[in-house]
Amino acid sequence: MSIHCLYKRPDLVDAAIGISGYFFPITPYDTKMKNPLHVIYGKDDNLRPWDHTKVTYYGRLGENQISFVEGMAHNITKGTE
Repeated sequence: MSIHCLYKRPDLVDAAIGISGYFFPITPYDTKMKNPLHVIYGKDDNLRPWDHTKVTYYGRLGENQISFVEGMAHNITKGTE
């Protein structure tokens, strides 16, 4: 949701950190927007697995904007969903 808010209202949101976030189909992606965005993704996220979510990032985020955390699940705890 933080990614969507950043692109929907860049005048109100200065920066965003997405936790296991993704781009919604309705997120108004803008290549000219310069507000900082970083995504932290849990490698053990079974609710929204990376293989399913990564397609929403193609052409939108660089490798330096995504960090992966070993052992982190969707709810940010280790080993549980």
